[in-house]
Formats: sequence, C-alpha cells, structure tokens
Amino acid sequence: AQNAAGISEAGEPTEAIIARDPVPDPLKLRMTDVSKSTCTLAWDEPDVELGRKVAGYIVEKRESDVEESKWVKANYENLIDTHFTVKGLLYGKRYIFRVRTIVGEYTSPGALTDPIIAREDVRPPYAVPDKTKLEDNAGKTLVLNVPYGGKPTPSLAWTKDDKILRLTDRVSIDTTATQTKVTIKNCERADSGKYQVTLKNDGGDKLVPIMVNVLDKPGKVLNMQIESVTHDSATLVWDMPKDDGGKPLMRYCVEKRDCSRRLWEQVTATLHIRMTTITLRRLTNRHEYVFRVAAINQNAETGAFVETKPVKIISPYNPPSGMMPPEILDISADAIYVSWQPPKDDGGTEIDGYILEYKDKNSYRWQAATKEPTTD
Repeated sequence: AQNAAGISEAGEPTEAIIARDPVPDPLKLRMTDVSKSTCTLAWDEPDVELGRKVAGYIVEKRESDVEESKWVKANYENLIDTHFTVKGLLYGKRYIFRVRTIVGEYTSPGALTDPIIAREDVRPPYAVPDKTKLEDNAGKTLVLNVPYGGKPTPSLAWTKDDKILRLTDRVSIDTTATQTKVTIKNCERADSGKYQVTLKNDGGDKLVPIMVNVLDKPGKVLNMQIESVTHDSATLVWDMPKDDGGKPLMRYCVEKRDCSRRLWEQVTATLHIRMTTITLRRLTNRHEYVFRVAAINQNAETGAFVETKPVKIISPYNPPSGMMPPEILDISADAIYVSWQPPKDDGGTEIDGYILEYKDKNSYRWQAATKEPTTD
C-alpha cells in the first residue's frame, strides 16, 4: 500500500496460478420436454481450450418467482451426457435452470433458461408418412410406415376405405412410441384403397391418408353374349370390366375355337377398349364354335377369359318359298315385259331382290336378264 508517508512492506504472495481462458458455458441450452413434475433439458458441448477437456456438467434449478430462492443441484452423479431430466418439480411452479461446464477443477458461470412452468406440455399430433402413395405388383409385401409424435402421446387408429382396418394373417399393425406401420404380406388387388391413420390427443386430431394401388390382371368382361349368327358369321357383345387391374384398360383379346378342335385361334388382340362388340366372319357353316374375350390393361396384363356356350353357325332364316310363274304383259320386236308376285313366304327376312332369267325354247341354258338382282 502507498500513502503520503511512503510505501508499506509487501504482503504475502499468492499461490502460483496458470493463465487460462475462462471455462465456456454449454451451448444452445434448451428445454425439450416438460411435465407437471419434470423438465428435460438439452445442450451442445462447448469448445474448450486446446489441451483441455470437458469433464462433465452441473445442472441446477431454482424457483424464479421467489427472490430468496437459492440454486439447488439437480444431478447427484457426474453428468457426461448433453441432456438431463430434472425431477421433483412442483406442479404450477415457475423454474429457471442453469447448466455449468466442468473443466478440470473449474466450472463455467452457467447457461440459463428462461422461466419454465412445471405443467403438462400439450403438443398436437404430427405425422410424416414415409410415402403417401404406394404402388406395387400383387404378391409383394407392402409397408405403410408413419413416424408420429405429440404430447401427450396420441391415440391412433387405422382404417381402410373409411372402415376399421381388418387384421388377418397377411395384414398386421405394429406401433411403438414413435412410429406405426401396417404390413401387408402377399398383397392382392383387393388390398388397394385409401388407408388412413387417425391420431388424437388433447391438442387436436391428425389424419394421414395413404393411397395403395396393387397392380394385377384386369377383371372379367361382363354380360358376354352372342348377339346374332348367320350362315358364316357370329356377332359378340359384352360390357367393360369393373376392375382395370390398377392401370387403364387398353384393348381386348378375342379368340375362337371350332368345337371339333382343341386349339384356340386368336382373332384379334388389338380391339380398342371402347369397342365392346365384334363380328367374326368366315366361319364354317353348320359347325359349332365357342368364343372367348379377355381385357388387357396398360401394364400388359391379360385378364381371365370369358367364354360363350357352343353355338352352331347356321342362318336363322330360310330361303323364300318358290315363285309363281311370271305373267307376260307385253311383247315387242326385241323385248318382253313380265311381272310377278312376291313369294308367299319370305323365309323370315325381307326380300333383297329377284333374279330374272330367260332361255331359248330349244335351249337348256338359262341366262341372266339383269346384271344384278332387281328390286322391282
């Protein structure tokens, strides 16, 4: 010390110390969860001076609304992790938390949180499905996985096409605290549809739809029938399948088989999907035939064939009855004018025309009087 009279004798020296950087506080101290009696904190490890190492952390708490409240240590064992759950809080009380870094024999001043109230933390449900649309071929395994969260932990329920999802030996549901998933083994076309998981808690509801499309063969054509038969042809009609197999329908495959043979003969495989009728010609008269039709979709999958019953290729009409002799109306030097009466029986269909022939009296050869049958 020094005054006007002079300088005093020197005091006792301090112990030797090493000049070091101060111990840094933990980084990004934050609250990750809170309940009516606990609070979970997390932080990042600070950068320390080269050659030094973080030995651990001290977590402390105190009531923020009480002025004389003192800091109370919350961890009683050495804490190496960068997260900690403080227990024993009083419901409704407001707390401030402090975390200090330990480096050797030194500690940092401490990083502080804002005041936190000990009460249930309500967070609405959230969910992010791995996929919102799934498409695969029949026979594969489908997995509808949905990670989720919320506080309190939400309840959940799975539906398919707005009905409770039915569990079978192929369809199962596995749910943990962080994710739920539906597994469909050996999937079938009928497994296609809208799947939805509904999550609920005090914070609200969350609906997560997932569309599933299982690719398979198209369904069968509907209302297949033989509309008409002539002496050498047959006309088929049908309706489009209800199920396209997961891809748009493109065309039909039409086949025929003479009942006296075993092999099917393809008539066409390129009939446009909107053409639900076809006339098969050049059939053998008085033979029995079976016909079949199948739909083909964009995935080149051919549906099951639908067959007709055997049908005999024969005209449903009979030839007209015999004609009465024509009546000669007039004769000229180079022409004869005749008329006739229609037949008594037209055979079940309209008369298309008449074939008029003539011959010399002394000849056996008849000749056509007109190039085409006359309709007069």
